[in-house]
Order: sequence, then C-alpha cells, then structure tokens
Amino acid sequence: TLEEVYINNNEIKNISRMDIANLTRLFKIELSGNQISSIETSCFKGTTLRWISLNNNKLTDFPDFSEVKDTIEEVYINNNEIKNISRMDIANLTRLFKIDLSHNQISSIETSCFKGTTLRWISLNNNKLTDFPDFSKVRDTIEEVYINNNEIKNISRMDIANLTSLFKIDLSYNQISSIETSCFKGTILRWISLNNNKLTDFPDFSKVKDTI
Repeated sequence: TLEEVYINNNEIKNISRMDIANLTRLFKIELSGNQISSIETSCFKGTTLRWISLNNNKLTDFPDFSEVKDTIEEVYINNNEIKNISRMDIANLTRLFKIDLSHNQISSIETSCFKGTTLRWISLNNNKLTDFPDFSKVRDTIEEVYINNNEIKNISRMDIANLTSLFKIDLSYNQISSIETSCFKGTILRWISLNNNKLTDFPDFSKVKDTI
C-alpha cells in the first residue's frame, strides 16, 4: 500500500535494489539532503515511480530509471556531482516531462539524449556546458529551457530553430559571443534572457516578431 516516501535531510549514503524494488504502489519518493553517492541498477524495478527528488546529494552518475521508463514523469537531481548525461540515461523515458539537473558538473550531454521522452521543462543552470544541448528529438514538446551559468560560446540555428513549442529560454551568464541569424525561426519565443554574455550585436528576433 505504500505510495509516498519522504526521507529528506538524513545521512543515507547508498540505495540498494532491496530497499525500493517491488514496492509496487510507490509513485513518489523524496531523498533530498542526504549523502547518497550510489543507487543500485534496477533499484526502482516493480514500482510505479512517477516523481523523485534526489537534490543535494553526492551522485556522480545519473540513476537507472529504465525499469520505470513508462511511469517516471518528474526528476529532480540538482546539487549533485554528475558530470555527463548519456543517451542511455534519459532516452525512452516515455512520460518524462520535467527534469532539474542544475548545480552539477555536467560538461556533456549526448546527442539524441531526450529521444522518446515528452520533455517540456529542463533546468541545466550552473553546470559546465560549452555546447547547447540537442533538443531536436523533443522539438514539438520542449517549452522552457534554463541553461544560465554555463560556458556556452555560440548559439546556432540548429540549436533552437524549429523547437515549435519553445516559449522561454534563459541563457544568461554564459560566454555567448554570437547567435546565428534566424536562430529562433519556428519557435513561439516570448521570453529570453541573454544577460551577462559577450554579445557585440543585437540578436535577430525577426522570425519571432509576432510572439516576442
């Protein structure tokens, strides 16, 4: 019968398969503010997990959600020590629509990483990204992107154009010196922040003149 578990602000270091697997009705778990550095593979097998928070822990690897790929919807893993995100980590989490990976050490996100999800909202602020992530596989669903406080230098048309649902993007506090012409074509952009970058020219918003 157990559906929701809250164990915030304790001193848990590891989560094993025996701890959580086969809690068949578990759909929400909050484990923020612990010392968690490892979560065993297939840990969530046999649950119906939809929502998880692992904020403020010591994770260096993205957890394995493959066993809940058809149920997991929201993932919060900010303030950890994750360095890379691979296609295996996130692709085909079919119901995933919101993910917070801010305040990690992420320097790379594999191409097509979000394929097979329904991602609408993502925060990657305060990481070490030098390239804009590939959202092409969620171009019809992604609405809000927060990538402030990274090390991105350039924005190309391929990065953003034709993200058809995109209406809000925060690119402040990067190293952006150029934004390609027609970069925002095919979006419905209404809000953008480019504060504290290295731009010398005003961006081309002509393709979103009816929305911005």
